[in-house]
Amino acid sequence: MELVVFLCGVNVGSKRFQPTLLARELSHLDAVNLGAAGTFVIRGALVRSALRDEFLRRLPFSAHLMICQGRDIARLVATEPFPDATLPAGWRHLGRSFVEPNGIVEKHCGVRATTRNWNTMVRLGELLGSAKEAPPVKASHR
Repeated sequence: MELVVFLCGVNVGSKRFQPTLLARELSHLDAVNLGAAGTFVIRGALVRSALRDEFLRRLPFSAHLMICQGRDIARLVATEPFPDATLPAGWRHLGRSFVEPNGIVEKHCGVRATTRNWNTMVRLGELLGSAKEAPPVKASHR
């Protein structure tokens, strides 16, 4: 079972590190790094709590992590939720500044949040195998 790890708020301010070096340190887990934002695919078998401990032990700062099953990411990518959109409905620029989605989610839900560019999600889908082979995700409205 492949897992995907998203680090929240890294490589900004004082929370800087080299993701390629971290992936190398996690080579025993067959870790693959996707860029500088702290996105990793873990192909080695490990339970989430042990994986979280492994990451936190190796980072030079405390961090929030989100760990997902790879098949969930592959299903999401397979749905192509933004086929023609250039900007999701409801998001807009305010003057010269952009409304930062993490801040909105964190304030509204009271939890830490992290986002990635859709191109990163597509690359994740490719790394996780053919996203087209994954069964589609059923939409749920809550």
